[in-house]
Parts: sequence; C-alpha cells; structure tokens
Amino acid sequence: MVVQLAATFFSSMKPLYHGRIFLVVISAFLGAASAFSTTDYPEQTFATAVVDSNQPMGVAKGVFPGRVVWVHNSGAVNQNCVIDAVGHAWYMSENNNQAVIDEMVSTALHNLTGQTSDTAAWDAIFKYHNATLGKGSVGYANGEKVFIKINATSAWAGNFNPADLTPNVTYPYAFVSETSVGPVLSVLRQLVNVVGVAQTDIYVGDPLK
Repeated sequence: MVVQLAATFFSSMKPLYHGRIFLVVISAFLGAASAFSTTDYPEQTFATAVVDSNQPMGVAKGVFPGRVVWVHNSGAVNQNCVIDAVGHAWYMSENNNQAVIDEMVSTALHNLTGQTSDTAAWDAIFKYHNATLGKGSVGYANGEKVFIKINATSAWAGNFNPADLTPNVTYPYAFVSETSVGPVLSVLRQLVNVVGVAQTDIYVGDPLK
C-alpha cells in the first residue's frame, strides 16, 4: 500500500514570512498523506491563486473532507540561528527542538482526525484511506508499504541530465534536499512506534528528487 500524507511542514530561517517560525500545515486533501518541504530562500514574491469561497476547486477529501490544520510553535527552532554559519546549519539538531516538533506533529494529527490520541488518529487515517480504495474501513496491516512524499520539487536548469537524471558534476547543488529533518523523523517515529510499521516498509522521497 502506498500512502501519501497530505501534510506540509515549513521551516523558515530566512525572512520569507518576516520572521523565523516553524509552521506545520496538515491538509486532509488526500486524507492520509504527508509532504515535507523546507523553505530556505531570500524574501521574494510568489503568485497566489485566489478562489472564491463559494467556488471551491476540486473535491474535498479526508477524514473531515477539506479540513486543513495549522500548528505553530516558535520554540521548534533556534530563533538565533545564523543559517550561513559554517558547521551550524539550520537543519542540524542544535537548531531544532525535536520534542517540540514531535508535539506539533501529534497535535496536528489529533486536530486533522478529531481524535485524542496518536494511535486513534493514525487508525482513522488508514481506515479512511483503505475505505477509499474499496478495501473497507480497516486499519494498517503488517507488511503494507508506506511512502512519505517530502515535496522536494525544486530543480534548476542544468543541474541534472533530464534523460537519465544523473547529476551535473559541474553544478554542486544538484538534487539539493529541501526537507527539514525534524518533521520527517517525527513522522517516521510515529509510523514505527505508534502504527507498528516496519522500518523496512517505509520509503521517504519525491518522484522528482
């Protein structure tokens, strides 16, 4: 079974949002999916599609169709992190509070599913996912595979060969990772320790990267 959690984790250490924050967004668009994305770029303007509230796009899905959950805790990251300090990168453990990140992920799961425990939340997610596949309202079964799509989608022209996806050795940033380690680790621990998924049955990555 391939499960794509509809969750996006942003860890901004540059003033993209005019502040250093750790923001978790979990969307029930796919019901049981997760994508991790780290934002670490200079401030810039992004085009945003505005949709009238009475003219939604697509079909809402999830345990609670269309539900989106936001969790914010500034204590998740080191507010004094100097992102270009050699040997002290933003993604290192010294700049991330794993306990706070774990709590944020747990809170988001509870709010996304309407449950009060991590176990019940994951059970609701997997039951919804399996029901949509016509397998009935059943939870996770041992041996099923879980894929975590981390939304590592950026690529720049010339940094890899599009024919075979081999890196361009003259460009040192080919296939650069944009993913915060903390949220990925938190979800992995949830899947292994709460759901009971074998580590060998979990895959993390992105089709593009």
